[in-house]
Amino acid sequence: MNVNFEHYKVFYYVARHGTITQAAQALYISQPAVSKSIHLLEKELSCELFHRNQKGMTLTPEGEMLYGHVAKAYEQLALGEKKLWEMLNLNNGVVRLGTSDMIARFFLLPYLEKFHSLYPDIRINMQSGTTPGTRIALKEERIEVGVVSSPVAASDDIEIHPIREIQDVFVAGLDYAPLAEKVLSFEEIMAHPIICTERNTASRHYLDSFFLKHKMRLEPAFELGTMELIMPYAERNLGIGIAVRDVAQERLEQGSLIEIRSRIEIPKRQICVIKRKKGGISKAAEAFLDIILP
Repeated sequence: MNVNFEHYKVFYYVARHGTITQAAQALYISQPAVSKSIHLLEKELSCELFHRNQKGMTLTPEGEMLYGHVAKAYEQLALGEKKLWEMLNLNNGVVRLGTSDMIARFFLLPYLEKFHSLYPDIRINMQSGTTPGTRIALKEERIEVGVVSSPVAASDDIEIHPIREIQDVFVAGLDYAPLAEKVLSFEEIMAHPIICTERNTASRHYLDSFFLKHKMRLEPAFELGTMELIMPYAERNLGIGIAVRDVAQERLEQGSLIEIRSRIEIPKRQICVIKRKKGGISKAAEAFLDIILP
């Protein structure tokens, strides 16, 4: 059975309004068109759906049963259209965002605040992870947009948009204060315990590559899951930490950490937005990108 859905739509309106005239007015079509649609539907279903009388149209038992199902289906479609309109007009929706805890706290907050003030009814579904993990989530379409720190492995299916420079620095607790008066070589820095992120992070990959270029192997005393953990470890004088200056800035200003200067500065890297080249993203995600991309 392959009934034209428009016939069910007309049936719904006739059953709801009780007359051909009112149904035609609600549908903005002619009364003969309504009558013809009901006739074709009854013919297709091989049964009468309405009793016709002077007062209008009343449902037969078969019509009552059918209306119960058609009403649910039509009202769900109407609800779907309403939700779709809200999404297209940014009155509803969700942004599926992947990022790290460090970027979420020290970079994204002002953008998220602005986005929420403009679109308070749109939800942010934030998945926390490393740069490699966020890149995988993007490829597997578990997120729409990623905000990550470089290096990011390039590929033909992912766009990379650098949006801000970040600088890795050496920091330490107050026991290391005498070193702050000097400019140290890498050999002198590496003579102390080193605190940095673990190997599956973009930050660690960047540092490993940098030190290898200078013919040194990074062998930290403490390998931590997140960059924010480096600060309390360094404050307790457990070694010299390597962290993004933005993350350490508050403690540097408060004086609980000091910066150790090196003769060769670690090159700056980038915070980047990543997204798929193919496959659309939601209107909500597009609005988020409009705010965060330069």
